[in-house]
Amino acid sequence: METKDRKTYLDVLRVLAALFVITIHVIEQYDELFTGGELPAMVALNTFVRPAVPIFVMISGALWLDPARKIGPRRVAAGVCRIVSAFVVWSALYAIAFNAVYLKQDARNVIIAFFRGQMHLWFLFMMACLYLLIPFFRRISQSRRLVAYFLILSLVFTFLLIVCFFLHFYNQILVGVDVYLEVVFIHARGGNFYSIFFSSIDD
Repeated sequence: METKDRKTYLDVLRVLAALFVITIHVIEQYDELFTGGELPAMVALNTFVRPAVPIFVMISGALWLDPARKIGPRRVAAGVCRIVSAFVVWSALYAIAFNAVYLKQDARNVIIAFFRGQMHLWFLFMMACLYLLIPFFRRISQSRRLVAYFLILSLVFTFLLIVCFFLHFYNQILVGVDVYLEVVFIHARGGNFYSIFFSSIDD
């Protein structure tokens, strides 16, 4: 059942994406156990659930880029604050439980671990960046030509990501080239999620 402010299909997608995320982490946690005949099935399952994060991003795009919704700077700031709050809480818990208690690291390393965050908290950084760019994205989404241009640009850089990935590992000839590839890698990954963000716009 859909209401004016809530769309049921988005809730279904959230649940599906959450299950996909859980599946991904379970498979990665025990991937060394899959060495026999079950390995192809696990690889296929791992591939199938990979759209987990893109689904979450598309849900955000469908909501934040909806022209019928009035979204101002305060609402964007509130969204960013929620993400920052989530990072602070979870990163603090991980730093205390893992770095301080389990690894018994000193205060300096625990503080560094807190600010860096655990690897899987990268999602919060990515979403915070998307939220900060929402005012610009909403302007772009008002023009089909700008959306098409942006998607094409993102596709180009996403393709370059793959090329640069292999160049980075197999053809590191000059330090300057290596640094350049690192920069392209970062921007290409961002462009990939930005394009997914826009792909949720209705025709």
